[in-house]
Amino acid sequence: MTATDLIERLREIGATIEANGEKLFVRFPEANRQQVETPRPKPERLKPQVIKALTEQRLAQRHQAEIAWETREHDPYWQRAMDTLKRLCQLDWPIGLGAWLEENANAPYRSLYVTVPNEIDRVWDARAPLGELQAVLDRWAGAHREALTLYEEKCGK
Repeated sequence: MTATDLIERLREIGATIEANGEKLFVRFPEANRQQVETPRPKPERLKPQVIKALTEQRLAQRHQAEIAWETREHDPYWQRAMDTLKRLCQLDWPIGLGAWLEENANAPYRSLYVTVPNEIDRVWDARAPLGELQAVLDRWAGAHREALTLYEEKCGK
């Protein structure tokens, strides 16, 4: 059995395996701890190879994440979504607004947290024209402003 085979086998049975420097950490799920008749793989004899394989996997994942982040920065969909979020972060949000809307104003709550976000996902996944995405993002920003206005009118804040 190779180190990679061992790592895959441990993950198949639900174990987590991590390397930190020269230390190897393996955690088995509670269900597998009870199954004495099923022998569990033991990474000790392949420790150096397992640590090397895990380190290489972690570096590959980090590299993929960096590529994804760089790609995202140049994605016009991502840029428009971030621009909208930046505008929303400038608004004065009362603590508990979401819970208050859910309890007192179901339609604005659903628009803000369900309907429009689902529409954003649909438009994004379809890679619809940017104008269509922007219209949905603007509707989402408008729903935020309307929710704040409603809260201020009802709660006097």
